[in-house]
Amino acid sequence: MPSDVSMESESAALADRDAGSWRPGYCLPAEYYTSDDLYRNDIRVLSRRWLMVDHVNRIPNPGDYFLFELGDDSVIVVRTRNGEVRAHHNVCRHRGSRICLESDGNARYLVCPYHAWSYDLEGKLRKAQPMGEDFDPAQHGLHPCHVRIFEGLIFLNLSLGEAPDFETFIQRGRPFLSDYGIADLKVAARRNYPTMANWKLVSENFSECSHCRCSHGLFTQVFNIDAIDKWIGYDSNFSSTQVNWEQKQREAGRHVGVIADGPESDSLQVYVRQEIGYGHKTGTADGEPVAPLIGNLKEYDNGWTNVGFEPMSVVVAFSDYVVLNRYTPRSADLTDFEVTWLVHKEAKEGKDYDLGRLLELFDVTVTEDKKIVEDQQRGVHSSAYRPGPFGANEGRPSDICTWYMSHFNNSGQDLQ
Repeated sequence: MPSDVSMESESAALADRDAGSWRPGYCLPAEYYTSDDLYRNDIRVLSRRWLMVDHVNRIPNPGDYFLFELGDDSVIVVRTRNGEVRAHHNVCRHRGSRICLESDGNARYLVCPYHAWSYDLEGKLRKAQPMGEDFDPAQHGLHPCHVRIFEGLIFLNLSLGEAPDFETFIQRGRPFLSDYGIADLKVAARRNYPTMANWKLVSENFSECSHCRCSHGLFTQVFNIDAIDKWIGYDSNFSSTQVNWEQKQREAGRHVGVIADGPESDSLQVYVRQEIGYGHKTGTADGEPVAPLIGNLKEYDNGWTNVGFEPMSVVVAFSDYVVLNRYTPRSADLTDFEVTWLVHKEAKEGKDYDLGRLLELFDVTVTEDKKIVEDQQRGVHSSAYRPGPFGANEGRPSDICTWYMSHFNNSGQDLQ
């Protein structure tokens, strides 16, 4: 048992260390996971970036809308009468009230509940209370929000000014996702896993698999963890079975391999397509198909694709279903982890797919991750927490921390 003297020495050593210091290859200091001020700065910087927020099937009919909220900002994403997807800041141009108060719904017009100012679905002001003679309705439409669609995925940029070039942002994702026909899929299920942890801890955890063997029993039965560890650790020496599978995929005209941006990049994107492992045809507990083939695929090819356009979301695709994972910060200590499962648009639940089997892999894994990261957040709050070093197979979370420290800071200035 340690003596009182040794315990006092250890406490003094901890107290003497600069909690605000950081160096590459280490986790972030506690305040970057716990500070309300830093959280608000995170939101300010994130809102200027392209963010994947949902799938077009969320709003299939004219007038369908949903709200995307980030920090103090609320955005109405709506399907117009002519079928376009538009996005408007959810702020009335009269006296600033929120217009849509429900998280989703269907509306013929967007009507402010305060003074009944009415806007069409394109955001144009159509009706207001009597105003002065110099009032110009054309100058009082809803503020538009930047919105783009790629493979049926809805991306927003909340900047009031010019947004970064979208084509540059998504162009490398095209060959990785083009075979899956994601735009034509339908939402089979949507689940939210509110996680009492900072969004960066959620992102770091989901970007590595060195914890999988001790934390994710089902996941390790489905995936070849050694292959995942290699690309996360940036080791290109894959097994002969993986190499042979990649060669067959290339011969079939499929895109394979790994692209992982370094922390100097703007969005820290990652693109991976590799063999699932263990002879599994798709991402299920037994490896057997769970739903009809999607896109232009002609067979269950034993592969999976992982695409991260930015560290707040990941698209995971198999031969018969696609999963969208999105981590939306709600406070310094809370992140909404939303998971959406997509299947063939003609597939019928109970006939063409079993919902329980479809959800199982990611429902079990995300539930386990929720507990892992919440326990980590509790530990980070401890006065004894000091940033520890990342291991050899934790190159991706290490890069997330370096990327974050390169592009965000606590002075209210965007380093971009």
